[in-house]
Amino acid sequence: MKETTSKKMKEASVLLIAICMILSTVVVMANETNETNEVCLSNESITTESFQPEIPSTTNLVLWDQYDTDGSNGLSHMDVPTKRALLDDFEVPTDEEWTLTDFHSLNVWDIAQPGTGTDFHLEFWSDAAGSPGAPLVATTTVSYIETVTGRTWFSRAEFEIDYIYEPVVLTEGTYWIYGFVIGGGNNCFWMVRQDVIWGSECWCDYSDYPPMRPGSGIFGEAFDLAFQLTYVVETIPDLDCKGDISWEDVVPGDIVTDTFTVSNVGEAGSLLNWEIESYPDWGNWTFDPDSGTGLPDGDSVTINVEVVAPDNESTEFTGEIVLVNSDDPDDTCTIPITLITPYNNLDIGRVWLRGLLFRCNRVDDADRALAIRLHYIEFAPFDRTSGMVTMNRVIFNNPGAYGGRMYEVGFGMFTYVIGFFEGGLEIL
Repeated sequence: MKETTSKKMKEASVLLIAICMILSTVVVMANETNETNEVCLSNESITTESFQPEIPSTTNLVLWDQYDTDGSNGLSHMDVPTKRALLDDFEVPTDEEWTLTDFHSLNVWDIAQPGTGTDFHLEFWSDAAGSPGAPLVATTTVSYIETVTGRTWFSRAEFEIDYIYEPVVLTEGTYWIYGFVIGGGNNCFWMVRQDVIWGSECWCDYSDYPPMRPGSGIFGEAFDLAFQLTYVVETIPDLDCKGDISWEDVVPGDIVTDTFTVSNVGEAGSLLNWEIESYPDWGNWTFDPDSGTGLPDGDSVTINVEVVAPDNESTEFTGEIVLVNSDDPDDTCTIPITLITPYNNLDIGRVWLRGLLFRCNRVDDADRALAIRLHYIEFAPFDRTSGMVTMNRVIFNNPGAYGGRMYEVGFGMFTYVIGFFEGGLEIL
């Protein structure tokens, strides 16, 4: 009978030791009254200082905030040698839609140093009346960083996990995060706080401690995990363009060039996608560039314009270049365009030319006419101008006008006209 009793006591001792070994890898707990307890690690450097992390982008704002840890506990999560995942709930408010991109949590490694992990597994689950429901979406990693915070818990250096993933859109409702660290090959502890801030306590999905259950079913206390979710604030770009393009005295068929600017005058952090929607149907147009993407707020880009002038003579062409925000068809801007080819009906008014006065009649608008540029003594009409010696060619080919071609060359105070004229010139 004594041997049987002794044998049972030894078996009970072995079972107790086994339980202690399991629990000691599941949870880190402060035990000020009994630091020698095998299932606990002493909290040698607990502190009450708070920690507020820096969000990496001004356009990323905190969506859900369960910082800071109170340093009371840390719960195991890892991928190997045993998969252990933790879950906690959060809420997207009524009539809101969030685009989630960033996850942050506070942790300590068991025996490794910060920087040991290589990735994070994060899923979003539905809610089932205050309990985790079913998986909705698993995130796709963009980047993973472990950053030391400068604090220690249980003689271990605290670090923040900054996990960035491809955007996930959630509408109003209650959801759960499901996550664990990847890499490191040893236990990582997710810091918690003892008071449940919102909703339900955190849950555990430990493959070596089934089934999935509330954390209090394993640790004896209810906790909320220390984590943050951040999201991208939708920033609105605003298209603006500046320029007024005008070409005069353009010979038909010639190539003319100019520039204008496209700018994003929208909200901070916005990116503008733009394109040229339309331009005049006369001439042959080239734009470089003719579209663009991701133009930051406050930045501009110069657009080079080239056009082959139409074949029509004596014509004023007008129109506009219309640009549009590729993501907002109501956000447009315009650049006015004018191109004038030389007029062939002239009225130079009264011009002193080698002692003789000549007169040519013109039908069209005097302000747009190509006057014979004498550049030393000229009245066109009745406004005197002066300048350097030039040589111009004027073509008379309209019905009722003088036919032929005329070349005028100015020398000093006189101008010589050379050419053949059908019907001659009228002497006043």
